[in-house]
Amino acid sequence: MRKLVYIWLMVCCSSIVEGQSRFGISDFGVDTSKMTIGLYGEYGLGSTALTNRMYMDFLRGNYVEREVLDKASRRLVQFNKAGGDVKYGLYFSKKINTLLGKAGFSYFVNVADRIHWDVLFTDDLFNAIFYGNKSFEGDTAKMGTFAGNFQRYQQLQLGLIKVNENKSIFGMGVALLKGQQFYQINIARANLYTSALGLENELDLAYSTVESDPNSTNMNDLSGWGTSIDAFYQVPYYILQNTKENESDWKGYLRIEASDLGFIRWNDSSRTRLKDSVYHNEGIFIPTGLAVSATWAEDQSDSLKQLLQPETFIGSFASILPGSFHLKMYQANSAGLFVSMGTVIRLFAKYSPMMYLGGGKKFSDKLSIGGTMEFGGYGRFNLGFEARSNLKNYEISLGSRSLGGWLFPMRAGGNSAYISLKKKF
Repeated sequence: MRKLVYIWLMVCCSSIVEGQSRFGISDFGVDTSKMTIGLYGEYGLGSTALTNRMYMDFLRGNYVEREVLDKASRRLVQFNKAGGDVKYGLYFSKKINTLLGKAGFSYFVNVADRIHWDVLFTDDLFNAIFYGNKSFEGDTAKMGTFAGNFQRYQQLQLGLIKVNENKSIFGMGVALLKGQQFYQINIARANLYTSALGLENELDLAYSTVESDPNSTNMNDLSGWGTSIDAFYQVPYYILQNTKENESDWKGYLRIEASDLGFIRWNDSSRTRLKDSVYHNEGIFIPTGLAVSATWAEDQSDSLKQLLQPETFIGSFASILPGSFHLKMYQANSAGLFVSMGTVIRLFAKYSPMMYLGGGKKFSDKLSIGGTMEFGGYGRFNLGFEARSNLKNYEISLGSRSLGGWLFPMRAGGNSAYISLKKKF
């Protein structure tokens, strides 16, 4: 039954990206109203290998069953990705009668809390962590390259949007950023050799970490500061008709948008750690089942502590935000049908180029329904849906880009949801 629902949603909803969970400054524009106040929230995570069931087990602190690990293991390739974002905030936008003697301007103020994380890992690392190194007897598990990044910050953004006489639109926003927390790890080399009988192990390891002030991780702490720029340009576009004069049937726009182009400078209590070492363990074989001595366990503990104790440097550093570029085409006709397609590229985020195809139906001024089909990003393939409703001067949108994660948690690697509410005056 769930498979039938999944297929039905893919065929009937097709896809909608208008209003999907990537809230940008193009969503802050004022149309026929004079002023708008809005709230929004979204989260999304995905992986080319890890499944939604694994995410849920980790978050709930549950034991990860062997069946769950096996499902994820079958999805592995040499290099695997995972990542996610959380974003929520509120904004205010208002039309300006004239600015520098010209009409068509509006300004906006946006306040948001932002979280981003991403990782890149090898199949050997996954198998060694979750299945142990027994399967690598007589072989070497190549657990590097591994790279992980986590950052959280808050933003106060101010901007302008200009609607021109030819219906093209330009917008730009500048944000002041308050850094809350940052952590980055890069394991350049992690080769674990296990002898044929498991009597000898050798780990050749080289890694580095960068961390913001570990004593300042709360939202009211100031661990760093920075700035970022967002901008978009949108032009009318008539792709589904022969001439512009026939625009009463199909019309739409082409938009290019850049988001989160900026940096954060973290304070001088931040820490950088470096380590390049080889750890050798002779191992132990006890055919009679005799207990090992206490000194053996103590020796192993001291050796591991020496391995994991890196050189530490304290001082400030700068991090670059995971910026993005979004190219989108949107078309709608007089019957209420709409289609969209585009691509999203993210920088410094271990994110594969994502492409999407969309469509849906506006049934009335009060209701429209659609869905999303995505290829790439932090996953392989995702289906989503959205419902939008207008009630008097209120507009609400909600949906998900990862129906597969909800319907098939043992196979799909995505999980997301979003909602927005705005009031027009």
